Parts: sequence; C-alpha cells; structure tokens
Amino acid sequence: MRTSEARLKDDYTIWNDTEKFQGEAFRIYSKSNYFDFIEKESNLNKFMPGESFSHYSIACIEHKVDIISNKEQLLQN
Repeated sequence: MRTSEARLKDDYTIWNDTEKFQGEAFRIYSKSNYFDFIEKESNLNKFMPGESFSHYSIACIEHKVDIISNKEQLLQN
C-alpha cells in the first residue's frame, strides 16, 4: 500500500547531506527528511500499527518523485 507520494520539480530540490540512500535514479532511503516529516505529521502508526514503511525516490529529468510505502517497490522493463 502506498501511503504517501509527492512530486517536486527538480529546480526546487535541495541537496541534503544528512539524508542516506542507495542508488542513483531509483533511490531507497535509510534516512530522509521527507520520511521524518510524514512519520511526524501523519497517523500511520495509529492506522497501521506494526507496519514497516520505506521511502523510495525516482529522480526524473525534471522531477523527483517520492513514495512512502509498506510494500517493496518492484520496477520492471
């Protein structure tokens, strides 16, 4: 289940050295400000207790797409 998604124009993104991730165009975050924000400002743990969530990001030419999900993301050609 996707719980949150956001798309941001690349011109407005800011590099942040505190975030930790693996990958380049497709990223899997172990630490991110977006995930911290969603965790703090939502009731995910209340509505989905015991679930584990992950932050994925897709870097496109002009946009960055962020996804918070409790399911592993699969990409296929």
